[in-house]
Amino acid sequence: MSEKLSPELLNVNIERRNGEQISDYLLRLEKMEKFVFHGSPKQISELEPRNPIHDATNNPDNKRTAVYAYSSCALGTQRAILQSRNDWEGDWDVVGGMDPNNPEIPLLMTTPNVSLGLGYVYVLPRSLFRHTGGYQWISESKVRPVA
Repeated sequence: MSEKLSPELLNVNIERRNGEQISDYLLRLEKMEKFVFHGSPKQISELEPRNPIHDATNNPDNKRTAVYAYSSCALGTQRAILQSRNDWEGDWDVVGGMDPNNPEIPLLMTTPNVSLGLGYVYVLPRSLFRHTGGYQWISESKVRPVA
């Protein structure tokens, strides 16, 4: 069963304001601390728990069948623009993070063979997720975006 909370149940206004840049909109939602962000190069109406394909950590929470999301909209955006790893040839590396001098600016460094493209950032109710450390949150249930 999928979970979806309406904006009314969250008791917040998540409408994008007239003339508001997408980055400002996502940052406004992030500052409410009621949402997490999932990025994908694919358009998805309902996010389903999946097994992580690549994880080089020893953290058991990074190996769960779950929907993975971030409390940072910038990190969700980074995931949205990374295209399928199946298309990358040879050795590759991706390092994402935040600019320490300006935490609202995401940093994404890749080797030249990593393809970037367009994608989607999904806004999800934080209350349906469990915090696993840092910016990462997981849900072991299906989740529908609220925006």
